[in-house]
Amino acid sequence: MKIQLLNHQKKVLYELEKSELFPDYCSVLKEAIAYNVDLTGLLIESEYIDGVVWRGVSMKGITIKNCSMRGAKLLECYGDNLSFDSCDLSGLKVQKTKLNGVYISDSNLIGLSFRNSSSNNAFIDCSNCSKASFYESNIENTTFHTCNISDAVFDACNLDGTAFIHSEPSKLWIKDACFINCLKVGCDMSFVDDISLLYFWETNIRDIQYKNEERFTEVENTHSKVIYAIDSDTVWWKPYSWSHNKVKIFRSNLDSFCNEVQNGFPITDLHPKMDDFEIEKELLLVCRYLKSWV
Repeated sequence: MKIQLLNHQKKVLYELEKSELFPDYCSVLKEAIAYNVDLTGLLIESEYIDGVVWRGVSMKGITIKNCSMRGAKLLECYGDNLSFDSCDLSGLKVQKTKLNGVYISDSNLIGLSFRNSSSNNAFIDCSNCSKASFYESNIENTTFHTCNISDAVFDACNLDGTAFIHSEPSKLWIKDACFINCLKVGCDMSFVDDISLLYFWETNIRDIQYKNEERFTEVENTHSKVIYAIDSDTVWWKPYSWSHNKVKIFRSNLDSFCNEVQNGFPITDLHPKMDDFEIEKELLLVCRYLKSWV
């Protein structure tokens, strides 16, 4: 009995006799990848291909349906018209990979790691992207449609033309998503009901399309920087005591921020009476300034 890798037209791309060395589809797929077999148009349906390392693979026209790909890796790959439908992609690692025209539907992407890669013209639909991490990547003209992106982190990413859309928006689908050092020209967040649910830092927030009018002011001093979303009454501040954690940002309304400053920094754990009196002085003036907007 042969285990076959077939394309959409049922043409055999690669095959091996079933044996102790190659007992299942996953083992044959790994062998095909190791020998650089042309897998253009490959169709994979209802297979367990967990942990497969796709290294240097041209993934043109590959369709993967109803498969488990937990912990798989895409390393230095090129994907054009790559499609995932109803797949478990949790823990997927994508690195130094270029993707174009990717379509993902009804899939689990929890814990996805997307690093030093690019994706253009992708459509991600009805998928769980919670706790996904995107780092130093170009994610352009990409649509996250009715996805859960709560606790996702976008760090040093280009998000030009990317849209975050939801057919039934609520406070949960994008809660605590974090955008750090991102460029977001023409980025659509008009389906986000409340931007106080998000974390922003070193990102061009004025170039984003929001659901409601949003005005921002930034106050930068020698020892501190504070961002205030006036209409949504949200303050973002990065205290140096949290500098060890890049994605940890203080977020609150203005009153809570001022209470933090005026009451000895109980949450951020600064010690102004010891050596941080400059910061305390700066932030007290910042509070006074921000309250002038209210």
